[in-house]
Amino acid sequence: SQTEILKNITTCKDGISGHVHTYVQCLVTYPWKMDLTEFPFDIQEIKCEIMSEHIKESMQFIPDTVRVPRIFHVSHPEWRVVHDPDPAKKYTMKLSFDDISDLRAGSNRDYATCSFSFVVQRVSGWYINNLYFVSFLTVLASIISTFNSTMMEIGSDDNIMEKQDFPNRLQILFTTWLLLISLKFVASSSERLHYLTGLDEYFSTSNKFMFSLVVYVNIIQAYFRTVSYRKSTIYTNFDDDVFGQYSSFLQDNGYLQRREDIVMWTFLGAWVFLHLGIFFRYFKIHNL
Repeated sequence: SQTEILKNITTCKDGISGHVHTYVQCLVTYPWKMDLTEFPFDIQEIKCEIMSEHIKESMQFIPDTVRVPRIFHVSHPEWRVVHDPDPAKKYTMKLSFDDISDLRAGSNRDYATCSFSFVVQRVSGWYINNLYFVSFLTVLASIISTFNSTMMEIGSDDNIMEKQDFPNRLQILFTTWLLLISLKFVASSSERLHYLTGLDEYFSTSNKFMFSLVVYVNIIQAYFRTVSYRKSTIYTNFDDDVFGQYSSFLQDNGYLQRREDIVMWTFLGAWVFLHLGIFFRYFKIHNL
């Protein structure tokens, strides 16, 4: 997109054969379309291609055996250069000298070209600390807050008094859900992509998880209403011994409380394993 020539030195190596050596130092700015499928744990290979105006029969690129092509730093806090594990090849760029047909210019001739590339890795600390970790703790706290909200007491007259705080449970869940949505808007890029990034998939899964929690609370609320109706029916149509046996069954076996514990432990475990899977994916991408 923009090129600034800093130094251009041309020397004649052999006047008889016509060999000319040109050394060009330039500052280039150009757009690069990135694949953000694994964002924010993505690794990008940045490529640059230099094409001569001469065809390959009259000119060729020759690698300089004295200077080693290296990239020393990336002046951006969000990226770092991924260097070769071999100390002798640290920060060495990949070079290739190819012949291509410049069909974009409407020509079928092969031009002398040179291309180089280097690999950069996104520094994901900000996303981990401010998005993943905050989301994980927030949803974890909401699950714990609604964990043991089902309480059953057996009065002296064998009446079951159910204490269900469903409005507060739903309020906690919806508040957490809104926080996840706000975090999603904070992390959203201004560019509209036609595919989901890794961060988009995470928030999509989180929204489905919160939706499942809300549906479960509503289902269990409807269930307890049915239990209350059956309790009142039994108490009205049968004698005290029958109702006493029914209430003793609920009290001794802790049926409702155990079911609540199992379901909430399932939600808790699913949320933890979701984040473990994310970090295993991160380690796999970066070969850690």
